[in-house]
Amino acid sequence: MVAPGIGVVLERCVFRPLSVRGGDPTRTLVASIGVFVLLVGGAALLWGQGARDDAPVLLPAEPWGQLAVVAVLAAGVGAVVRRTRFGRELRAVVDDRRLAVLTGVDADRVAAAGWAFGSFTAGLTGSCWRRTCGSTRTGCRCS
Repeated sequence: MVAPGIGVVLERCVFRPLSVRGGDPTRTLVASIGVFVLLVGGAALLWGQGARDDAPVLLPAEPWGQLAVVAVLAAGVGAVVRRTRFGRELRAVVDDRRLAVLTGVDADRVAAAGWAFGSFTAGLTGSCWRRTCGSTRTGCRCS
C-alpha cells in the first residue's frame, strides 16, 4: 500500500517541522489545505479527472461486506487506542507533545505511525467509496 508511505512522508516533511516550531494551529491548518490541493492536483495530472474504471478491487462490492470491514477496523482502532502502550503514547502526543517527550515518549515515531495509519484508513475509505459509487469519465455517480 502506498498510502501509509505518503502519510509518513507528509508527517516528516510538512507536519513535523510545524510541530517542532511551536505548533500554531493556524499554520497547521493552512499546511493541511495546501497538501490537500497538492495531492488532488497531482492525482488529476497523473491519472486524469474522475474515478478510474480499472482501480483494483480491495473490498467486497456488497455494502454488508464493506460494513463488516469498517466495523472490524473501528473495533481494532478502539482496542489499540484504549488498551495498548502505543495507544497511550498516541493520546499523550496528541494531548501535549512536549509533556509526552518529557515522560520518555518518542513523539516523532508515534506521530509517524499515526500519520501512516491515518493515510491507510483514507486509502481504505477511498476504496469503499469507489466501490459504492461507480465511475464515469466525467466523475463519480452514486447509485
